[in-house]
Amino acid sequence: MTRAAENEDDTEAEIDPERIRSRDDPYADVDVSSLPEWWQQKIEHFRDRGIDPFRPPRFVDGTVTHDVVDGLETELEIEISFRCKNGTVGDDWTVVVDGDPIGSIGRHRSRNRYTVYELSADEFRTLINTTVAEE
Repeated sequence: MTRAAENEDDTEAEIDPERIRSRDDPYADVDVSSLPEWWQQKIEHFRDRGIDPFRPPRFVDGTVTHDVVDGLETELEIEISFRCKNGTVGDDWTVVVDGDPIGSIGRHRSRNRYTVYELSADEFRTLINTTVAEE
């Protein structure tokens, strides 16, 4: 689940994720073409399948997860994913780097219906950098 190759130019996009609020169509007043390519693709994917609109996951500090993961993957030349097998609501997910589990991360759904990973972006960067340095 590599995100690094999706569109490197999108990592610097100025997006206010709080504008994407819980409502019937959270993109009704958003110029979707101004969003990063990866985000546009997710919106289209969800719409094509008739499921609730895509809302990007974030860290507990509000930072969009994709931007942090993409930056780390590019900088460290690694692949990061979040996995959960047969999970139920409230279960922790496993953080995986280059196919190896490195730890778990709590998560929950916000009242605005997006996933919140229960670390700050800086704590997540530290976890990944420490793991890679130990290898």
